[in-house]
Amino acid sequence: MNASHHVETPVRNWESATVVRSGTPRSAYLDLRVHLTNGESAHFVQTDTAAATRLVEQARPERAFARPHLTIADRDCLTTFPTDGIERIDILTSPVPDWQPETARVREVPQGGLALGLDCRIALRSGQVVHLDITQRRQDNVLLPVDFSLFVTRLFSGRCLVGEREGGLFLINPANIVRMDTFPSTATAMPGSWRARQLKDYVSQY
Repeated sequence: MNASHHVETPVRNWESATVVRSGTPRSAYLDLRVHLTNGESAHFVQTDTAAATRLVEQARPERAFARPHLTIADRDCLTTFPTDGIERIDILTSPVPDWQPETARVREVPQGGLALGLDCRIALRSGQVVHLDITQRRQDNVLLPVDFSLFVTRLFSGRCLVGEREGGLFLINPANIVRMDTFPSTATAMPGSWRARQLKDYVSQY
């Protein structure tokens, strides 16, 4: 996301607590960041432990983008986002809930870091590129080609992409993924793949 295009709304608590106008409170137990296709983002926090725990326990990440809109209620403001306009939601909390699928473990690679398994780069509609490390769920080994094929099929069938990031999790809306590059190639496991050599000039942008 380009910093020049980033507009962050005042920080609001998740349900009905007091609005916080600057910075994230030290007592925040749940930190939500909603990233939009136009490059803007909105930031919300919940400082009540019980409310934060209840929200995480009741969440259904696989349906995060299934509804036509996401609404977040504060005492002073009700904010509604059309789901089509949401690229990514960051959820920072502790302990981190286990929302990942059984077969694959997806982790965001920090800037300058290296992937241990499949090195995946996802380009979103806003122009942001997310660098991911995809491994087997249990052994932390490279994901098998057949498992990766199933992973991609499920992802682009409309499900939410759930992954780990520092301090929590992220949810990516598959409808706003414009490209996904995976290294090394897993084309042998992808039925119907077109075979052609990719120009290195494009790949080098990463």
